[in-house]
This record gives sequence, structure tokens and C-alpha cells, in this order.
Amino acid sequence: MITAILEYCLPTPCARSAVLEKFKQAENRFRGMAGLQRKYFCYDEASGLGLSVYLWDSKTAAEAVFTEAFISGFESGFGVRPSIRCIDTLMIVDNAADAVVVF
Repeated sequence: MITAILEYCLPTPCARSAVLEKFKQAENRFRGMAGLQRKYFCYDEASGLGLSVYLWDSKTAAEAVFTEAFISGFESGFGVRPSIRCIDTLMIVDNAADAVVVF
């Protein structure tokens, strides 16, 4: 399991509602995406800092999405080039499911 963190800081902080609308427009792009378990859309209105946190089946699945075309499209939509880190996920504590998963 791989956790990918896409991080960016908007050139000018936007209202939460405006960023949420952009996120909603992207929702269908990620629904049912091969290899993607979860995606979290995160944003701090005060600083303009945004994070997208993805849980992937594998690094290969993540790399298949995080292409130059994906990064360029993100930059076109948000006006900033994001950084992306992929990290090996060793364990998850899932309180909603009352479960612990070890990989």
C-alpha cells in the first residue's frame, strides 16, 4: 500500500467554498480509478495550503496517474505546480471500521 501526498500553496488564498467547488468538479475523475483506495481533498483557507492524500494499491498505480500531463493539468487549474511524495504505508488504524490493517 502506498500513501501519496500532493502538496501545493495557492498563489493567492481562495475561499474554502471556491476550492470546494473545484474539488467537486474533480470527484468523478477519481471515482472507480484503478488502484486508488481513497483520496482526501484538504485545504487550509488561511494559508492557501492544499493537500491531496491518496491511498494506492501500489506505487505503480500511483505513478500511472501522476504523469507530467496530470501535473500540468493541475497547474493549469490551480495556478501552481504541486509536489508529490509517495510513501510506503505500513499500517492503518481505521476507527470507523474498528479495524487495524497491517501491510
